[in-house]
Amino acid sequence: VTKLLTKTGVPTVTIIGSTSGAGGVTFMSPEEEKLSSKKDLKNEIKISYGGRAAEEILLGNSDEITTGASADIRSATQVIKSYISNYGMGNKGLLDVKQLTSQYDILEEATELSNSLYKETLDFLKENIDKLRALAETLLEKETLYEDEIDVILGLKSAEEVDLSKKLFTSDKSVEEESFGDFVEEEVEQISTDKEDEIVTEKEGSEV
Repeated sequence: VTKLLTKTGVPTVTIIGSTSGAGGVTFMSPEEEKLSSKKDLKNEIKISYGGRAAEEILLGNSDEITTGASADIRSATQVIKSYISNYGMGNKGLLDVKQLTSQYDILEEATELSNSLYKETLDFLKENIDKLRALAETLLEKETLYEDEIDVILGLKSAEEVDLSKKLFTSDKSVEEESFGDFVEEEVEQISTDKEDEIVTEKEGSEV
């Protein structure tokens, strides 16, 4: 979500558990301090919701989602609170609502904004489902991906633009001789083939 929505760099994505208990971590490049627009803040919230949304889509059942997104939800909640209470971007007008807590309750508006942006995040990821699956399956294969690799998987760069063969993550499952671009293309083709097989199977089942 970060790479597709914004220009923020993502040097590394890993699913290797951290000592803090996080099941997977995305490291983003720090940006210079700047003013944030409404669009920037909404994108920041969507980025926080990306992990939960991807989990729901890939698992195919909201009952199977895990507690892995708890830190992201806290982060999104803080941005939503500031969006409404501090920056005058909500429906309460140009007010610092924090000074009027006894008169105003922002929970209803915060909930509406949260639900709306989460739905937009789900829709956005569904539109990019092939890229999402390719990224998820390559992560399972390699456990850690670097920025050039992520860019190729998401179609932001061609394999020819970067020398990925030198940056392949070394593991028992990694491909050492094959170029990463070819590896990704094969993964995406396999995903498409599996999808077609599922459709054919469902069609045959309905005909019976």
